[in-house]
Amino acid sequence: MRIQAGQYGFQQDCVIDVDIGTMDFPETIMTSRKSDINQMGQFQDQEMRQLWNLIRDSGEIPHIVKLDIRDSLQRSGLVNLKMPRSRH
Repeated sequence: MRIQAGQYGFQQDCVIDVDIGTMDFPETIMTSRKSDINQMGQFQDQEMRQLWNLIRDSGEIPHIVKLDIRDSLQRSGLVNLKMPRSRH
């Protein structure tokens, strides 16, 4: 997903690549670095749905992680998201 400088608070052109894998950040690290984290902008529903579709279709993200992401998005108000396909 390409983001141009100036969109959604991004200061430079950016590419969001969901296929590079995921990184786990323990909650203790996130809370201890809270003062270093700044929200620069916010995606609209359309872009969040586009990002979800990329995550859902990714062959690199485990199914259980996709379910967790979908659940989090739904709890944040982004409803009616398609379920991820399970691997066979």
